[in-house]
Amino acid sequence: MLLRLSLFALCTLVQSLPSKSHTVKQVDDGTIQSMAIFDAANTLLGLLTAEQNASLVYPYEAAGNATPIYFGSSTTGSIAGEQFGQSVWTNYPVGIVDRIGLARDNFTDTQEEAVLNLLRVMFSEDGYNKVQEIMNADQVEEDRGVDYEAGLGSYTLGFFGEPSLTSLWMIQFGGHHLGINMAMYGSKAVIAPLLTGCLPAINNVTNRVLAAENDIAFSLVGSLDDSLFAKANITHDVSTLTLGPGHDGEEYITEGVNVGLFTKAQQALVVDLVSEWAGLLNSVHYAPRLAEIKAGLNETYFAWSGPTTKEDNQNGKSYFRIKGPNLWVE
Repeated sequence: MLLRLSLFALCTLVQSLPSKSHTVKQVDDGTIQSMAIFDAANTLLGLLTAEQNASLVYPYEAAGNATPIYFGSSTTGSIAGEQFGQSVWTNYPVGIVDRIGLARDNFTDTQEEAVLNLLRVMFSEDGYNKVQEIMNADQVEEDRGVDYEAGLGSYTLGFFGEPSLTSLWMIQFGGHHLGINMAMYGSKAVIAPLLTGCLPAINNVTNRVLAAENDIAFSLVGSLDDSLFAKANITHDVSTLTLGPGHDGEEYITEGVNVGLFTKAQQALVVDLVSEWAGLLNSVHYAPRLAEIKAGLNETYFAWSGPTTKEDNQNGKSYFRIKGPNLWVE
């Protein structure tokens, strides 16, 4: 009661000040950013033909856990991805696992610019640049003549649910080395599950793609003393992702060292490393998630498998995992 009265008095005081002598900068709680994404999505839809619209927009279907997708339309065997409603998430090339939505090579130049504008408001500046680097590197593979569908034109955009400021909807964008799933609900947005990857790791020699996440990871593991590393080190074989596409809802034992034992500098490296994925999201929507990640550090675990050093200006080849409250990075 006292808090409400105090807030009311404060509002009254601010409103009574002369407008020419005081300016209050509005802090975005996510509403303004959500509106920008909503507007960018609708601008794109307004440029599409009816046929294109039907290929890009699908219903948002609430479901429990995602269901696995197997190679060759089988119901058993090797997992190729997973499906949630009509949306599909995978790290295999387009053509091996079909994406749901409209591929970039189906857009006109004007429509393509609207797609890029949507990505700009979805992502942080670093996130947008990383997405561009991944796609450009994939174009290098296409230019080399790989035997699978690759390149800029294969990256696919889909909406699940109509763009809305009051209802849940999702934007999915990706291709072989990129899987973006961004769910929107009012002023809130999350970006998960999320996949980033790259081949080649060095694009035309001049640009090392995914350099930051690689460098931060090796800096972190290199900062651990023998005792901490002994706890972090995974001694059994880790040959693939343990919680990748097709494994939604599965539980894994906690492995590694508790980040609560780290120094403040080491904990900051953990946050920076997680942000290489979670921080692809624009800074406004990422802010509350970042606060959650920091608040959960004492319940977060870091695990490592493989070499702990690498050559300068090269991407190293190792595996690491970060598991925390509502957090899994590997």
